[in-house]
Amino acid sequence: MIYNATIQWKDNGNIEDNKLIVVGVPEELIMGTYMDDDIFFYCEDSCEFVSKIGGKNNESEEWHILSSRLDEEQTTRLMMMVTRKETKQITISVMGYHPEDENGNVDESKMVYDFEEMANEFEQKLSELDDTAVVMCSIETK
Repeated sequence: MIYNATIQWKDNGNIEDNKLIVVGVPEELIMGTYMDDDIFFYCEDSCEFVSKIGGKNNESEEWHILSSRLDEEQTTRLMMMVTRKETKQITISVMGYHPEDENGNVDESKMVYDFEEMANEFEQKLSELDDTAVVMCSIETK
């Protein structure tokens, strides 16, 4: 969630409006994005956010929140960005075959998987996500 807050600096009493405070979204999900420069402060959770209201609970802070409101537009923007960051999916084919017995009959109760080829496909698809990454998968049988 993103709140638009009015804060007051404790050292000089100055008041500033329109300070965006993110609550409950890890900073690393936002850093380096178009939103990063607009964020004034990150609160790990709602408890930390509440502790900043009025400044009574934490005298060591440099500022406190005088008033705040949920910024629905910025919150929607943030959630869309975080969702895009977290939901990248890749798909690989599960490759295998049913073996034949000594008489040439296919035994559909058994499946032999080609783990090496699936690992190669997985490596290739992961490498497509970032050409600076070197992706290596290994298969070990028991």
